[in-house]
Amino acid sequence: MAVSCKRCNIDVSFKRSITFKLADSAIKKPPRGLFAASVVIAGVGFGGPFVFRYDGFDIAVRLSWILAAAWIGLVAYGIFRYRRKGLLLLVGLPFALFWVGMAMLIVWACAHDPRNGCP
Repeated sequence: MAVSCKRCNIDVSFKRSITFKLADSAIKKPPRGLFAASVVIAGVGFGGPFVFRYDGFDIAVRLSWILAAAWIGLVAYGIFRYRRKGLLLLVGLPFALFWVGMAMLIVWACAHDPRNGCP
């Protein structure tokens, strides 16, 4: 027996099936692929300058800045798409932004004491 809605002319059983379908599709799987990509990007950005310590250190640090920007974009997308589950992507934060933080510390040291802080 179908009971119809007075406002919208749709029976109640049909409304419940729509509600359940929307609720099932709203459940999002954890971002495993994004998590793996986040960890790989953060690891390469962190480890690159250590691997190329003597030959091409400047290029490796610049590459780590580019990878840090890509990592920030990936995390922003993951948090926007997955909400609370996207916060899992912040695991790579210390590794992705290590060289950016080091550069900021060098700039800060140069600004406060140019004799001792500047390389």
